[in-house]
Amino acid sequence: MMIYLLLHILSSSAFGLTFKWAQSRQRDIVSVGVINYVVAAFLSACCAIGQGQGLLSSAALMVAIFGGFAYIFSYLGLIPAVRDAGVALSMAVVRLGIALVPAVVSMILWGEHLTRIQTIGLLLTGAALPMMNLGGRMPHRPKARASVSVLAWLFLSSGAGGLAARAFQEWGQPPERFAYLSILFGTAALVNGLFLLRVVERRRTDSGTTSVSPSLRDVPYGVVLGAVNLVGNWFLLAALKTVPASVVFPVASSGSVLLTALFALIVWGERRSRVGNIGMALAVLALLLVNWRT
Repeated sequence: MMIYLLLHILSSSAFGLTFKWAQSRQRDIVSVGVINYVVAAFLSACCAIGQGQGLLSSAALMVAIFGGFAYIFSYLGLIPAVRDAGVALSMAVVRLGIALVPAVVSMILWGEHLTRIQTIGLLLTGAALPMMNLGGRMPHRPKARASVSVLAWLFLSSGAGGLAARAFQEWGQPPERFAYLSILFGTAALVNGLFLLRVVERRRTDSGTTSVSPSLRDVPYGVVLGAVNLVGNWFLLAALKTVPASVVFPVASSGSVLLTALFALIVWGERRSRVGNIGMALAVLALLLVNWRT
C-alpha cells in the first residue's frame, strides 16, 4: 500500500523538523539526542522481544555498533548545520550522504556497478552540494550558510549510517532487524550519554555552578525523535512489502527533502537564493537518479 510509503516520508521529515523545533525552542539538543536514542533502543528491544528475535550474529553486531557511532556523529553534525544553514539544507545533505556513500563503497566491497542513470545522479550531487549552501537566509540569520567542514562531516557521517544499513543487508538476516536496531540505537545512546557528561562537566567548570544539567523540558522532544526514528524504519519495511524498491527509495528520499523544505519555509521562513534553490532541485533530482533501481 502506498500509505506506508507516505507515512515513511512523513516520519523521515518529522525527525529533522522535530530537531529544528527543539533547537528553536532553546532546548539542550545534546540531552534531546540521548533521550531520542534511549527511547528508540527501548522500543526496538520491545519489538525484538515481541517477535522472539534472538541474539545477533557477530557480523551483524559489529555492523550495529558501527552504525550507532555513525548515527551519533551525524546527529552531532546536525547541531551546527541546522543552526547555521537551516533544516532543509541539512536534511538534504543527510539524504545525499545516505544515498551516495553506500553506493560508492558497495562498488569496492561487493563489486556492485552503478547504472548510467545512477552515475548521472552521482555527478549531479557534486554540483548540488556547493550550490545549496549559497545565499540562504533565515529570520535570525541574514546569511544562512554552514561551513564546508560541517557539511562534509554531516555528509560522510550520514553516509556511514547508510553504509551500516547496506552492510546489514549483506551480513544480517531480516528477522534480526529489530535486534539490530536496538543495538545500533543503544550504542548511539551510550556514546551520546558519555558526550553529554563531558558537556555538563565543562559547563560546570566554565560557569562555576552546578545548575547546568539538562531540563525535564527536553524529554518530550527526545521522546518524539526516538519514536519517529523507529516508526520511520517500520514504515519503510512495510512499504517495501507492498511497493517495489525501485519506487520506494527514490520517492522516499526526494519526497522527504521536499516536504522538509516546504515546512521549513512555512514555519521558520527558511529561504535560499536562486542558486541555492537550483542546488536543492538538483539534489532532489540526484536522489531520484541515484536511488533508481531497474
